[in-house]
Amino acid sequence: MLASSSSKTNHSVGKFRLGLSKSGLLVLYAMENPNSIATTEDIYWKLLTFPIPLRRLSLELISNAPGIKFSDSHDFMLRATLDIDGNLRIYQHNFAKEGKNSVTIIWSALKNQCKIKGVCGVNRYCTLGDSDEPKCLCIPGFDYTHPGNPTEGCKMLDSVGKSSDLGESMTELKNTVWASRGCEILNVNKTECTKSCSEDCVCRAVVYVKGECTKMSEPLKYGLTDMEGWRSTFVRGGGGVARSEKVGVEGREIGNKLVVIGFVLVCAAVLMVGTRLLVCFLERKWWRINRNEFSSG
Repeated sequence: MLASSSSKTNHSVGKFRLGLSKSGLLVLYAMENPNSIATTEDIYWKLLTFPIPLRRLSLELISNAPGIKFSDSHDFMLRATLDIDGNLRIYQHNFAKEGKNSVTIIWSALKNQCKIKGVCGVNRYCTLGDSDEPKCLCIPGFDYTHPGNPTEGCKMLDSVGKSSDLGESMTELKNTVWASRGCEILNVNKTECTKSCSEDCVCRAVVYVKGECTKMSEPLKYGLTDMEGWRSTFVRGGGGVARSEKVGVEGREIGNKLVVIGFVLVCAAVLMVGTRLLVCFLERKWWRINRNEFSSG
């Protein structure tokens, strides 16, 4: 078994694995929990090796294999690495006599990074950006557990968990698919599908496609945007990520109002104290002048 690193600076065992299955498949899979047991649901890439079970793994690179292009230089070294993003890549290190060394990627297991299960963590779904870089988004009603670590997933917002309309609110995510196993499958229309989830305390989301309704419980795993698909995901406890942003805006507005009110109160208090001191000063001065006049008379 080969494991990825946790990060670029932390080389402890990460969440991605390369290994052999009992059926002789070379597989890449994700381990959300180090103590859990991987299932077929966690596999995101596989390659047939031999029809019989193997006890030992060795890799051999064939120079004329499709998709692999070598450099013309004879001074090079190849390196196969399971990177921290879960992709298996083959790097070619070219060594030049002038000292201008270079590194190129000559092969990778997956071209679409969103197809790597676990790249975004639980309760998140992956979509490709303009440069084909994966972008992880929380499902509606959830916010980032650790914003700096995308693989940590998302947690439910407190405002959503305490909302009284949790059972009625459903937010749609178009063209979104999940690898999570459904807890129940119904043959109903879209309206009955979302209603069934809103009335089920265990249901967190439903996936609807052509009359088939799949109810799913939390946590939702391995979500991605599939523009070629016809599936729609409806997430219970709406408001979405925009709701999280809205909560932040309202908090800042309230904070600004409190600052203004506090400033006004401080200014008023200073003005009152200053006025009182001025009145006391004038009174004492008036009595001192009058006392001198009475004494001289």
